[in-house]
Amino acid sequence: MGARSTSLLAAVVVMSLGAAASAQSVSAREHFDRGVQLTRDGDLRGALLEFRAAYDGSQNPEVLFNLAATHEALNEYVEARDDVERYQRLAPPRAVARHRAEIVEALARLTARIGTVDVRLEGDDATLDVDVDGVVRRAWRDGLVLSAGHHRATVSAPGRETFHAEFDVLGGERVVLSPTLPRAHAGLWVQCNLGGAVVRVDGHDVATTPVEGPITVDEGRHEVLVVHPGYETYRTEVVAAVAGAHVEASLRWAEPVSEDVGSHLVLRASEPGVHATLDGHRVPVDGSVAVPPGQHALRVEREDFLPVTRTVDLPAGRRTRLDLRLEPTPTHRAAVLGRGRSLRLLGAIALGIGGPMLVGGAVGLGFTASSYVDAQGQIDQLTIARAACGTTGTCGNFAATAGARIDNVLIPQSNAATVGMAATSVVAGLGVAGAIVGIVGLLNAPPSDRFERAPTWFLGAGPTGASFSALF
Repeated sequence: MGARSTSLLAAVVVMSLGAAASAQSVSAREHFDRGVQLTRDGDLRGALLEFRAAYDGSQNPEVLFNLAATHEALNEYVEARDDVERYQRLAPPRAVARHRAEIVEALARLTARIGTVDVRLEGDDATLDVDVDGVVRRAWRDGLVLSAGHHRATVSAPGRETFHAEFDVLGGERVVLSPTLPRAHAGLWVQCNLGGAVVRVDGHDVATTPVEGPITVDEGRHEVLVVHPGYETYRTEVVAAVAGAHVEASLRWAEPVSEDVGSHLVLRASEPGVHATLDGHRVPVDGSVAVPPGQHALRVEREDFLPVTRTVDLPAGRRTRLDLRLEPTPTHRAAVLGRGRSLRLLGAIALGIGGPMLVGGAVGLGFTASSYVDAQGQIDQLTIARAACGTTGTCGNFAATAGARIDNVLIPQSNAATVGMAATSVVAGLGVAGAIVGIVGLLNAPPSDRFERAPTWFLGAGPTGASFSALF
């Protein structure tokens, strides 16, 4: 503070002190006296507070001169000029006339130490902060007056990046600030239950799921869509601020899935009667129904077998064939292999017994049949010969001999052959039955490696009728 300012301040203080002491309450006078003392001690900021308290308590215009002088000493020329002008308005005319020279000189001096800042910015929602005081937009449309010196300015607006600047103001000059406030950015985190979905923000494709990190967007309100062929579109609105915004999209299958974008999955399993699901949706294994393309969680199940789960990627508009081998549960494996051992043992026993019986019965049947045929042939011959002898009467006792042979030898032989054929036929039949049982048992016994290899074919009945599935 220059010598001239110091002397003026002291004169004003003394002059105002007298007026304040004669007119104000004790409390206001005490504040005033403290301000004078702090001024003498060099604590101008503390003096400013005491003078302001004295004025607030007294409303004595004379104290405004002390406020103005203190502001000037602190290089706060705008505030000092405001206090001087307020003194002109509020002080009695005689007092103003008495101090006319000091007022004119102070206003001239202070005005020369004040400059103007023009802030050129579009929009009416911005706020200007200069040093420590906030100024709304309408207060600086025509320029903001500032004391000469170095200043710091901050311009901010909702949804915009903050502008910071440092500048010097010279008395009587105009400084122009043209801040640019680009839109402030925020992070948008998107989670989706499906990979390969397109994330669309305000009509623009910005990412594909899974999205590893935040998507950079302007602060403010945004429309977010998550789109995947064959699924219903997920749509929401979010407000992205400094802390960002989060979207959790759960896409559901479209009903039905359009054939032009749908995919078809054909499953060939090592066991009949399997059930398949994609993302929890039941699907036919023959690929007759279109499903959404993309990655899916496949689960194939069958009773007595462990479920098969895997991730499948189904291209749009195409058929995908998948061969699967199912692993039995330990209990089912033991039961099937035990049944196989039992059937093989039963088949071996039945075939071991039935085979010899079949062979023996067949051989015995051959012998008894031959004996029967031979006996019947001799009976027929002797019968014919005996009949011929009876006609001619020349055979002597041939007829009696032939009749005795037929009755005593050939007929018993024929009867015995008949019984033998019946018995051997029964044995052969039992042998055939045993052989059939043995062969069927052996053929139907599951092999010991039943579950280590896929069957070469399966013929059975599906839910829609007979079906055939071949695996090679």
